Amino acid sequence: MHPYVHAFAPAIDPPWQARTDFDIFHQLARRFSELAVDHLGVRQDVVATAVQHDTPGETAQPGGVALDWRSGECEPVPGKTMPGITVVERDYPAVAAKFAALGPLVEKLGLPAKGVTLRPDEEVVDLGRRNGLARDGVARDRPLLDTAVKAADTILALSATTNGRLAAQGFTTLQARTGRPMAFLAADSEGRRVSYADTQAAPVPVITSPEWSGSESGGRRYTAFTQNVEQLKPWHTLTGRQHFFL
Repeated sequence: MHPYVHAFAPAIDPPWQARTDFDIFHQLARRFSELAVDHLGVRQDVVATAVQHDTPGETAQPGGVALDWRSGECEPVPGKTMPGITVVERDYPAVAAKFAALGPLVEKLGLPAKGVTLRPDEEVVDLGRRNGLARDGVARDRPLLDTAVKAADTILALSATTNGRLAAQGFTTLQARTGRPMAFLAADSEGRRVSYADTQAAPVPVITSPEWSGSESGGRRYTAFTQNVEQLKPWHTLTGRQHFFL
């Protein structure tokens, strides 16, 4: 089932006073935000962020040896010998508004996956047209995520496995970085878009994407690491060679 997108649609609507998890969490967020005005407000939060793969942080443990600063084996250095430290602003009264809309960092930072950053500017504009825009508050003019269907369509629009434009864009970027022919893998699917309604009608084959290592190009079935073996895309190691996994 890996090469398909399927919707786990409900057999029936929630009976009597029951609600979907999506609706329950939105109501909780709204009530929480109301109480937060008097009790929490805006706070600064110190967050530990894990050392990520496909970033310079991967070189933090030479030879694959992770020393423990808590045991005195090394000095605590954020981002190298311990998690990174980030200060995050928590606008608690705005939780519900942010929960119900797509945030601006999607365009500002893009969507990173496997070392490739997708730029979904066109998709965000289209989602605003289809889903509507928030009218006021911190989320004003942002695409709405206030229903489960809108949230599902947003996920599908922002993934290169279900949006051919992003798949083609990602492979073009990857081709420039690796010097290997990659763009053709999604060229035939550049105009494809998968919606939530499509997945309700039948399982939908995914699009070959730089988010994964396989290939469905030409109707073949997904096999992991096809891109690495056949297109000679470097492996996700310091040298790009597979033997570093051994």
